[in-house]
Amino acid sequence: MKDFPRIHSIGTINIIHHQNFDYELHPFRTDFTGDSGVGKSILTDLLQLIIIGSTEYESSTNSKDDRPFNTLVIETSEKGDYGYAYINVEVQKEEYLLIGCYIERKSTQSQAFIVQGGLDFEQKVFEPFQKPFTVEDFVQDETLLTLVDFDAKMNNSDHFGCKVYPFFKDYHEALLHNNLLPLDIASSKSDLSDYAKILQAFSRKGISVKNDVQLQEFLFGKEKNQLYYNKYLETVKKYEDSVAMHRTNKREIETLTDKSNNIERLYKLKKLKDSSLRDFVEIDWNYKKTVLKLSTKTLKKLVCEILDARIAIEELIILKASKLRDTQHKINLLLPELDESNLEFTKLNKRVELINYCNTIKTELRIENNVQLKKVVQDYIEKQKLKIALDKLNTALKAKGLETDFDALNFENGLEPIIVEQNQTLETLKKRLSLADELVKFNDFNNPDTLSHWILKQNKACSPEEESVLRHFHDLKTVIPEFPEKGSKYIPNPKLLISALKDHLHSKENNGFWLELAGLNIYITYVDEQIFNTNDHSKIEVLLSKSNREIKSQIEQITNDISQLKKLQTFLLNDITEIPDALTAWVSRKDGALSEQVKEAVSEIARENLEQIFKDLKNEQELLESHSTSKEKNNNLNTTFRELKTIEDQLPKINIEEIKPLDDTVEELLKDLNISKERQKSKFSFAESLFAVEFHKEYLQQLNILNNRDKLDTLIDDKEDAENRILKIETLYPEWLAEFSKIKVEKIDYENASGQYQKRLEDYSKQFEAMLIAYQLTDKSEQFKDDKNFMDLVRLLLPQQLFKDISFDEAAVIPKIIEYLDQINDANARLNQNKLISIRDLLQDLQSAINKQVSHSKKMNSFFQKDYMIITGDNTASLKPDLRKDISLQWISAFLGNLGNFDFGLFDKENSLTSKLKDAPTLEEKILLAYKEHSISPLPNVSIRQLLNPFSYYTLNYELITKGGKKNSGSTGQTYSSIALLCIAKLSLIKDGKVNKNAGLRFLSIDEAEGIGSNFDMLKELAEKFDYQVISLGINPNKLSRKNQYIYRLSKRKDQDRINHHPSVIFCEL
Repeated sequence: MKDFPRIHSIGTINIIHHQNFDYELHPFRTDFTGDSGVGKSILTDLLQLIIIGSTEYESSTNSKDDRPFNTLVIETSEKGDYGYAYINVEVQKEEYLLIGCYIERKSTQSQAFIVQGGLDFEQKVFEPFQKPFTVEDFVQDETLLTLVDFDAKMNNSDHFGCKVYPFFKDYHEALLHNNLLPLDIASSKSDLSDYAKILQAFSRKGISVKNDVQLQEFLFGKEKNQLYYNKYLETVKKYEDSVAMHRTNKREIETLTDKSNNIERLYKLKKLKDSSLRDFVEIDWNYKKTVLKLSTKTLKKLVCEILDARIAIEELIILKASKLRDTQHKINLLLPELDESNLEFTKLNKRVELINYCNTIKTELRIENNVQLKKVVQDYIEKQKLKIALDKLNTALKAKGLETDFDALNFENGLEPIIVEQNQTLETLKKRLSLADELVKFNDFNNPDTLSHWILKQNKACSPEEESVLRHFHDLKTVIPEFPEKGSKYIPNPKLLISALKDHLHSKENNGFWLELAGLNIYITYVDEQIFNTNDHSKIEVLLSKSNREIKSQIEQITNDISQLKKLQTFLLNDITEIPDALTAWVSRKDGALSEQVKEAVSEIARENLEQIFKDLKNEQELLESHSTSKEKNNNLNTTFRELKTIEDQLPKINIEEIKPLDDTVEELLKDLNISKERQKSKFSFAESLFAVEFHKEYLQQLNILNNRDKLDTLIDDKEDAENRILKIETLYPEWLAEFSKIKVEKIDYENASGQYQKRLEDYSKQFEAMLIAYQLTDKSEQFKDDKNFMDLVRLLLPQQLFKDISFDEAAVIPKIIEYLDQINDANARLNQNKLISIRDLLQDLQSAINKQVSHSKKMNSFFQKDYMIITGDNTASLKPDLRKDISLQWISAFLGNLGNFDFGLFDKENSLTSKLKDAPTLEEKILLAYKEHSISPLPNVSIRQLLNPFSYYTLNYELITKGGKKNSGSTGQTYSSIALLCIAKLSLIKDGKVNKNAGLRFLSIDEAEGIGSNFDMLKELAEKFDYQVISLGINPNKLSRKNQYIYRLSKRKDQDRINHHPSVIFCEL
């Protein structure tokens, strides 16, 4: 039996299924039974809502639809539905406090209230009253009071006081102060949520224990995973300024160290540059002396060549004029003789060409004499006439489209046999055309005069003999001809013809038979393929239509053949006579033809005078000699003419520029170099055949010399540059002149010395420019454009306080920087001291919390091993904490141990960890660095939030273990029992692992109690041992007892939705 305080009764007002009922509870066990849907689980929801409030409320059972708390109020047609749920808490024998919740259907939050026996709610412990509240206390004048009215009624009475709590936190503090809660849920939202989950879990609302983090948060509070991280954030805020100072100092150290290194590097490059300058100046002075001497000599030579070129061009102008006059005179004398020679040679050349054609014909045709040659030529001339006739014939045939038909004719026996054969062919074609026309008429089954129409009308298949006879007479009709002629016939009654076939059929012969008709025997051939051997009209009509299409196609072809043949015959009889020798030319068109070479030769001969040709053949040798002499003479005359003509044409085109007077520069050079203007005249001799070409080439050479001003200017510049450089060296470095050796310096030596100096100057300049860019001094680039002064740059780079005791000696700069850096390092060391102390304190607290949680988990596991904790099937609940290796407590212990060895004044700079911590300005960087330095297998991407979360250092595994030590997934009842044990352990054990004996309302509301089997006995025993009231929910009573048990039976009304009958109850003796 539960000790005080305990639930005396639960009251419901305007609540679904429970309307306005008061349920008195047994101090130990009360059962609520009834079918599904009568609202048993609503009682557990109401207990949760009364104690916890609506902020963390969740319906304890899984139903088809969600069950928000405000839907627990009975809904009516009127707006503003509301109701109450309350508990009479018996705090001592027959002394009570009332705690309850007010629910409005349209509200999103319930309202908590407490009623005591006095009005003073400032005192923490309330005054009880002696009589429990019932439904009637909330009704006045038969009207349910609102919470405002109920509050007023209580506070205006003489015996009660009521307080409505707008905030659940204040409500929970009041419950805690009056020993109505077994643990503090007012201080932490996480604890409130966990307690709500416990109440829900007792009613079969599952708690997830598969995820170790969720289990840790449930057992130790969700805020624990943030506690030390939040402390860390507070510490970070505290050191915000020092972090900034640490970073500033660190940056200044890094900057000055970097500047020191770069200044030292620049100074070394400066010394190398200065040392190479002396060597280069001496070589440069000697080399410029050499250049001055060489440029003066070359310049004198070039000026003399320019003077000579001027004289040469003047001579070429005179030569051009005289040569043109002489050439024109020679051409005038040569032209008449050349014309006469060309005419004579042309005639002889033509006669020799014809003789060569004749010899070609003789050779190709193997002709031995000129008589045979003459015949070949005459035959060719005759064939040319026939060719003309053949071309006319082909043109005429093409115009009428008769080429193919004409080519098929054989004219060996003349034209007459061809005409006779064509007439015979025409007769044959006409007969075939007539027969085809008759067949078309026969096949016209739509014509009532045709035999095919008669056959179809009989609607009877024909035998082979019958069809053969009828198709034999296909050209006859069944009606008398309109215009009878001699020999006209028709078949008035085809049936008689068929009858005659039966009576007068003679013996069969070959592919037919004889038919006797009134003494006339007619031979009938069998048809190749029957059409009328069926009475299927559609099939016959298809065959007749197909036959008609084929016959009509034949008719069209025959008609075309007749037309084409007539057109060809007309051409042979009429058109061909208008072309003389046409047939002769056609017959001989394929006679042996001459080769192309012979044909060309014969053609050429045939066009000339044959008599003269054959005379030249007799005197061939004499003709050839005359031709050779004429050719030689003509070639010589033409060569001379072409040479003269070339000179006449090309020489005027050579434009000789006017020679300008010498400019001042050249005149000055003549004086400076002592050169005379008087020059010797040039003489030229050019080959006649190439006169103009060689003349032009010579002129361009002289003009190029004359126009070579660029070279002249270059030489003048070289001379002046050498003179100026020598003067500059002697002016800038007079103290070095006495030491210079006067030697000849080659260009390669000068370039090597210059390259070495430029390389060292470039190295120095690059380092100088790089430092301007690196230290953001590019705005000073113009200042150092011409003089990259080392000491001026140092003044810009280093802080002004460094120069107080320095007289700008480069050797004193670096030591002073080192001294300044030591001062900044000491300042950062003092900042590190304070931060490490804060880290030590934070990690010590974290380490202590982790050890307590692990220890508490182990004590809970020992709690589960008690004999009275055994779950059915000899299963035991097991809660085992496992320390992690990747985020291990070892690193905290090791780090704290090392911190104990440090001197918290100025750290030992040689200590590796201290040195690294010194360089880490923020707390986060220091903690992460310490973790990595002291962990065997550190995580690569661990966060500070993880390292400061106690749950990161261990995992929890909660499961059922069999007697044999094996894991058991568990039945529904076993799983529920294990969750219930976990909840009891959380409520019953204080944080040092001892039993929590604080007074408070403790109850186990077990839904579907019969489903957990004999585990119910274990839970009932635990409830009695740990001071719990048991509220059992089930369809049927479970584990009945004669004492210590009240039983309520709930049942629905069938006539109203969500409305129950008044419950029946069985009370036992207390």
